[in-house]
Amino acid sequence: MTGLRARLAVRRGDFALDVALDAGPGEVVALVGANGSGKTTALHALTGLVPAAGSRVELAGRVLDGDGVHVPSAERGIGTVFQDHLLVPHLSALENAAFGLRARGVRAADARTEAARWLDRLGVGDRAGLRAARLSGGQSQRVALARALAARPRLLLLDEPFSALDAGSRAEVRALLREHLAGAGVPVLLVSHDAADLDGLADRVVRLDRGRVVARGATAAGSAPGAADAGRVGALVVAGGAGGAGGRAPGPDAGPAARLGPVLDALAPWPTVLLAEHPGPAAPDGRRPHVRLLRGAAGGGPVAALAAGLRALGDGVDVAVVVPGDRPGAVAAVPRLLAALAEHPGARAAVALGPDGLPQPLLAAYRAAALADAAAAPRGDERSAPRADPLLRLRTVAPAVLVAAPPDAALPRRAPGS
Repeated sequence: MTGLRARLAVRRGDFALDVALDAGPGEVVALVGANGSGKTTALHALTGLVPAAGSRVELAGRVLDGDGVHVPSAERGIGTVFQDHLLVPHLSALENAAFGLRARGVRAADARTEAARWLDRLGVGDRAGLRAARLSGGQSQRVALARALAARPRLLLLDEPFSALDAGSRAEVRALLREHLAGAGVPVLLVSHDAADLDGLADRVVRLDRGRVVARGATAAGSAPGAADAGRVGALVVAGGAGGAGGRAPGPDAGPAARLGPVLDALAPWPTVLLAEHPGPAAPDGRRPHVRLLRGAAGGGPVAALAAGLRALGDGVDVAVVVPGDRPGAVAAVPRLLAALAEHPGARAAVALGPDGLPQPLLAAYRAAALADAAAAPRGDERSAPRADPLLRLRTVAPAVLVAAPPDAALPRRAPGS
């Protein structure tokens, strides 16, 4: 491999980082995980900013750490954008953007020309003469990104690179960066808690927990930002879709239930229980080892079926993600639901809003205790109301955070008893 290959070993007080990372030319690898899991420490170790005895880092065939070698940070050819931007406050935006090239010995005039080009591309060319201390947070972040890209690095490290930008600017800068990376052939490590960054930039995801790699894979819901922050996650897939628990297909890939396949695959590697209507023993799906098929759970209604699925997941689950099995696009809402639950530790549920603005209790993330409490609650008006609502006990879980679902994830409008 001519990109990045690294084994990082860092100890800081009681915290120990021990991870293997790689990224090919032009590949964007996202590091995700809870705060304190080691993401930023890994980036600092790659730059040589923290002691990393026992580490080995190779970049473009050159050993940066290991075999008695330690290349100083300034000589590694690594471009960085960290959360605190690290601009020199008394230098202008232009001089900051040209700093990396100047440090490599490029002539001042040539370095400034290239820096000015990147400032223009990033929308801050009119701020080139301002000192860094007078820039706004968003402007500083753009200048830091210009500095990293102008230096033509052999490796790019991005730590929350768009966090200071508003939503519209994030999309614009993200698109510009994606266009540049497509032709640059530079390996990239990205740290972000924004699902849009992963969807728009990342090719692979590596999830860290307490300094160790706990999952690797494509940018699916199972490696979504917020997943590790929310707690230990399990998934409950309702085979019958948004209408209620259970399904009439004999298996997850038979007949009209073929749409279940993409849903189940996207939820890997989380433990997942598929709730089906037909009676019979619980059986695993042999082609998807993370999935357990639970049949005959819908007889007591959708809430009882979900409670049975929660029990099947076991005691190791803190959060249960509920997804309708008839809408593969619904999985796109899961990162937002988990992020909302992580951001609101007092909430018992994060529930997606449908296109009509109404909550969708079968596209939601529930604290395990909240789902168990809902199942144990009296059934009340579920059966006796003029228009019986089989999801009433889910609708009354509180406090709940309401989350706008991505367009592809929105469920069709249904009558309460449908």
